[in-house]
Amino acid sequence: METRKVKLEELKVNDEVLIVANEAGSSNEIGDIGVVTAIDADGVRVQVDGKESDLNWSMTNDVELIIKKDIMNKKVELELRNLYKVWIGDDIFFVFAENQSEAIKLTFDSEVKDEFITDDISVEFIAIENDFINK
Repeated sequence: METRKVKLEELKVNDEVLIVANEAGSSNEIGDIGVVTAIDADGVRVQVDGKESDLNWSMTNDVELIIKKDIMNKKVELELRNLYKVWIGDDIFFVFAENQSEAIKLTFDSEVKDEFITDDISVEFIAIENDFINK
C-alpha cells in the first residue's frame, strides 16, 4: 500500500486514508484505515469500519492519503487492427494495417525499404487483433 502526506486543502470527502499518528486523541488508532467523511479547518473526520464514534476527528498530520493504483484511473483505448500476411517474392511479413494497400506500403516502408521491386506480391487477411493503448 502506497501513502503520502497531504495538506488539508488536498483532502476530499471519500478519500481513503491511513491513520499514522493520534495527536488529536481520536478514537481511531494508528494503523487504522478509514474514509474521510468531513473536513474542517482543524482536521478531518475519518470513519473506520467497525468503529462508530463521534470522536473520530484527526489532525491533518495524523493521516496519509492512500494512493490507489487502479486501471480505472487511466485512460485506456481499445484499438482494433487488422493483421495481414504479405508475401514479397519468397519473403513473408506480418503487418498490422487498415487495409491491404496500407499493408503493402507498410511492409515496403519498414521491412523491404525498396531493396527490390517485384510483381510477385500477395496479401492475405489473417485476423482482427485488439491493441490496448495506455494514455
